[in-house]
Amino acid sequence: SVFYSPTRIIFGEGSLKRVGEEARKFGEKVLIVTGKSSSKKAGSLDEVVNSLTSQNLQVEVFNKVEPDPSVETVEEGAKVAKKCAVDVVIGLGGGSAMDAAKGIALLMTNKGSITDYFGTDKLKEAAIPVIAIPTTAGTGSEVTKYAVVTERKKMLKQIIGSFHISPVLAILDPMLTLSMPASLTANTGVDALSHAIESYVCTKANPVSDILALESIRLIAEALPGAVSQPENIEVRK
Repeated sequence: SVFYSPTRIIFGEGSLKRVGEEARKFGEKVLIVTGKSSSKKAGSLDEVVNSLTSQNLQVEVFNKVEPDPSVETVEEGAKVAKKCAVDVVIGLGGGSAMDAAKGIALLMTNKGSITDYFGTDKLKEAAIPVIAIPTTAGTGSEVTKYAVVTERKKMLKQIIGSFHISPVLAILDPMLTLSMPASLTANTGVDALSHAIESYVCTKANPVSDILALESIRLIAEALPGAVSQPENIEVRK
């Protein structure tokens, strides 16, 4: 059995403020990949931009990511990234934003279309660094080697799997979840629970993953009802 996680994690209230100093370690030009409106309305986009500019970083925002990001969206984002010659990509939002960020980052160093990399371990070069900042609890994309991209014409979700696209850093700030409505809190919480159960019953489970899965199940069972009924309670959001 093998347990491996290449992603460094920063957790805690207010940890979002550290994104500028962390991003600076990878270069001077940053692309923020996010959804069309939610991060702007919630204020998290402005917080990230302010943190980055306080470190004198050049910032470009690509805010066209739709739910289940399409091939076209990822490739459009990659064109923006290449035009700006960015050094690091930040995925801000739910799983769609983070998956799109991974796809954009890999196209900075690997030629061709994103469709060329559907499947597992097809990347020849490591993507440029990705910093993942989730604003929901469900996806887990911030610490995985996978990205899901949709082929609209075929109506298929395709998986890209490679440690070359694993985020180098995940910033988990529970304050970012306070703006989620009860329905989204419940849906993403159950999504997280399903991931934990899946990990525990998986045929590739090992003693380390079992410990994490069982603790995840316990924490979600304790905290999710309170997070839904008391959405502004930061203690249960943690």
